[in-house]
Amino acid sequence: MPYKLAKFTLFSGPVKSRKTFHAVRVLNSARASGFKHNGNFLVVKHPMDDVGSPGKIGGHEAYVLEHPNGIAELITDETRAILISGISHFKKEEGIVDLVDSLVRSGRNVIGYGLNLDSEGWPYGSMADLMAISDDVKVLKAICGDGFCELPAGRSIKIDRDYEPRCVTHFSKQGGRPRHGKLMVKTGPMYVGKTTTLGDLVAEEELRQNEFMVFNYAADNRYSETGKCATHDRAEFDSIGVTNGQEVYDRVIRNPNVKTVFIDESQFIGLKDEPLKGLYMPVHNLLSEGYDIVVFGLARTYNRKRFGETSALMCLADEVEVMYGICVDCKNHPSTESQRMIHIKGKSSIPAPFEGEIEVVGGAEDLGREVFYRSVCLRDLKFDGASYGDNRYNGRFNQLE
Repeated sequence: MPYKLAKFTLFSGPVKSRKTFHAVRVLNSARASGFKHNGNFLVVKHPMDDVGSPGKIGGHEAYVLEHPNGIAELITDETRAILISGISHFKKEEGIVDLVDSLVRSGRNVIGYGLNLDSEGWPYGSMADLMAISDDVKVLKAICGDGFCELPAGRSIKIDRDYEPRCVTHFSKQGGRPRHGKLMVKTGPMYVGKTTTLGDLVAEEELRQNEFMVFNYAADNRYSETGKCATHDRAEFDSIGVTNGQEVYDRVIRNPNVKTVFIDESQFIGLKDEPLKGLYMPVHNLLSEGYDIVVFGLARTYNRKRFGETSALMCLADEVEVMYGICVDCKNHPSTESQRMIHIKGKSSIPAPFEGEIEVVGGAEDLGREVFYRSVCLRDLKFDGASYGDNRYNGRFNQLE
């Protein structure tokens, strides 16, 4: 189903991955379609982005702003779309995530371009939090600048005062044979077929007689016994239950014939560990050892907040697919959100309040659980009581049809 509502599209990659080139293509297309800079299309860049071309993105004029409030002040009733170059330079604590969230909820399309990782291999700036609320992610690649290596590069290293792109092998400064595992992340709300897709990939590996391992969250036994991974319609396949990423790493390393690793319910694995130490670093290290990894999980919670380390892994990924279904309420828009519902005394169901526990494992309504989830579009996402908590831009922008 095509998007009819506004969405947040995010282009992410290392240095020299032609982010500006892609932005210029979007701006050229917008201009040809009748959009005008800060008429109905606002173009912004952070001062740290492409410092050699201040006030410009290619041949297009851009406002140079270093605080999200500056962007908010330029939004008018006519603004339909906003392009932000260098978006991950803007700080989360200064409100960039709140701003993007509010703009999309108001019916305005947002397109962002930014660095995926810093020179140490960690998610850059606000990128992981922005990934969490993204509706479409495009991973851009550079070419590794190490000697004669021409492998795709998804990482950046610092050399003197400059930055250069590197592939997995040369980022990790490994000797010997090239080892460059690939990471694919498949995300989206509940009930869009993530675990079903995992089952299909597992079946393909079995047909090819490849060695692989499947991991899921140990506490998720909604539809199956421990040691099984199950879809919502109760189709099962074998898996290994874990609570943190180190368990994944230790088990994989002990099985040298394994080529591919599948991880389901990534949002819960390592959720209670130190940030980025629960799942991100073990996956990062396995990629450096040459393993291919496919991760399935929620990137955002029912109230559109960052959920575990899925969105951080999206920064590290070679490919990201944001999956969606059809809204169960309007049946007219893509379902991008997991609506949390509370079943009261077996008589009625109401939306959960905005604030609540993150880890509440639920299933479908007919399972008779106190908490269950529904897959809805952003327009039909509701909360009991005040909406969208403490977002500093609540009510700031008029709602577009």
